[in-house]
Amino acid sequence: GSAQARARGWVSPPRPASMPTQKDDEILPLPCVPETRVAEVDHAYLERLTKRLKALDLRFPDACEEQLFKRGLELDLLRWMLLGSTLVAVCTLFNSIVTFGPELFNDHHNMLDLSDVRNQVFFTQLGLWTFVPSVLGVLIALRLSRDMFCNWNWEAVVTGTMMYGSVVIVVGQLFHLTVMFGGDPSELWRNDVSCSAEAWVLLGLNSMTTAAAFFLPLRSIMTWTVPVLGLMTYTLMKVSVEDDGEVAQILVKTLLLVVLSYLAWHGAARTEKHLRTEWRGQRGGRGGFAP
Repeated sequence: GSAQARARGWVSPPRPASMPTQKDDEILPLPCVPETRVAEVDHAYLERLTKRLKALDLRFPDACEEQLFKRGLELDLLRWMLLGSTLVAVCTLFNSIVTFGPELFNDHHNMLDLSDVRNQVFFTQLGLWTFVPSVLGVLIALRLSRDMFCNWNWEAVVTGTMMYGSVVIVVGQLFHLTVMFGGDPSELWRNDVSCSAEAWVLLGLNSMTTAAAFFLPLRSIMTWTVPVLGLMTYTLMKVSVEDDGEVAQILVKTLLLVVLSYLAWHGAARTEKHLRTEWRGQRGGRGGFAP
């Protein structure tokens, strides 16, 4: 046997002394990765993630330089916001007259009856859509004409107002307000407000994101809060108030809004990057900060 096998050259090469032998009923342990190696991999991944997140932050390293850039955008920001708040207040008044006129402004309806769901919806929507824009418009007008409130952080004020608007677009919609006040929209209103609710909400959220990204000179470090809060409010409202059970449709619509919001934010960030380069060049040409 073994002598003949050795004579014919069929014997396998000798096993190294360091290689362990395995019995039939024995399971050899798997080779373990040292903990230091795992820590190195995790640290490298965190470093790459940190670099990517820092690349999204377009702010200048110098805080004074960043403050000057921010102050340079303030006047244009206030002018655009004054125009927007005025349009919102005027359009809301016009829409309220057209929408609520046939229902409320007649001899058979008591406008002072606050137990009526229609009156509750009317006054709530009027307050949500006109009070804040009107107050903001007055403050901005005083800032531009009288140089009042110059020490305010107007970028934060405008961003907060835009975030408020993204919530009101969803919550302050006629159909949603009627449901939240315990009424049936199909019975309280002559027109079918449920069929147009979805379209108006999606259009409003898209308009709010577009305005914050392309028309208002807000820094990208601030604009992302507007679509994120709007998406959260929209998803919460779809799940809690409407509860139509169409989970797949909710996911598709939410995903579509996420994609549109990201594209708008990414485009605004690219525009801001070029604007910062031009601004630095102008400052350097005037003896300020060099690029």
